[in-house]
Amino acid sequence: MNSEVTKTYISANSGIRAIEFCPYDAASNLLAFATENDLTLKSVEFSMEIIDQRHNFVAKVSDIYSFTMQHYGISCLSWSASSNMKYLPRLAKLAFGTDHGRVCILSTNFKEDTNTITLTGHQKSVNAVSFNSGSSVDILASCSDDHTCRLWDTVTGDVITILTLQYAGMDLTWHAVDSDKLMVAELSGTIRFYSCDSTEVDFKVQPITALECDQGILVSADWCPVNSQKVGACVGNEWVIWDMSKYGLPEESKQCHSGGSTKFRWSRHHEDVFLTQGRPKHTIKVHRLGHREILHHEVKNVGSGVSWHSKLPLLALAGNKCIEFVDLTSVSVA
Repeated sequence: MNSEVTKTYISANSGIRAIEFCPYDAASNLLAFATENDLTLKSVEFSMEIIDQRHNFVAKVSDIYSFTMQHYGISCLSWSASSNMKYLPRLAKLAFGTDHGRVCILSTNFKEDTNTITLTGHQKSVNAVSFNSGSSVDILASCSDDHTCRLWDTVTGDVITILTLQYAGMDLTWHAVDSDKLMVAELSGTIRFYSCDSTEVDFKVQPITALECDQGILVSADWCPVNSQKVGACVGNEWVIWDMSKYGLPEESKQCHSGGSTKFRWSRHHEDVFLTQGRPKHTIKVHRLGHREILHHEVKNVGSGVSWHSKLPLLALAGNKCIEFVDLTSVSVA
């Protein structure tokens, strides 16, 4: 089922490599995206207007900041919960991983104070980064093709600990509520869960459990922010769902992209709604568990990346030198 959706666009100076809405209330209007040579921050405010007798979201986009990042090869982005646009002093803080194994943390007050910390240690491409700002220690996790997941102290830039993986680390995220729990997904189809217990004098990481999938190569995974019992992934040309309360093999799976799937992300508003990205071309599909039909189907000739808005049923899709905002209100994914 292809839905009737409202679309608005913003332009970029070259092809987009990564894109991410800030998921936190204090800075939910911030959008970051990376191209070959730049990292750009924009403010995107959505208002409801009546167009053709229908209520639609309309985007008002403002330039915030742009940073030259030539030869960085940014591959992934993550926002810190310390980002704030509601109160003074304003702050944007985010991390990014690169094709060359670097992890960087950038913070700015949008004036003269802009700082970048470079974290070195990964030997190959960084596939995912994720802040855990709910811990007593401000931690950043990263995983790489070098078969490691590293936890960093974002203040000092030091490595807190290194988790050795059996295969390349493809994706990771922290538990939405219990912020000391970490999920790390490996290329082999194994998804590992850790408990990270931090105190002022010590930091301990203990493995909790693991989920297995023998259906192909895993390239992306996500922990549902609405219902933490649900874990999803893109494996081969399928999406795969686990119920953590039942452990073991996947509870449900379905083919979604004939040329291979590349990204899985849960909706931030509904525990049964998620998106997948895959090939051929750059195909985006929005799914709902229990529904046979696709809620939304979009094909982009060029582009990389997609992000859910933190509060609204909206997607930001990266295209060729543009970002498209898709309003999914009409397909009831809120």
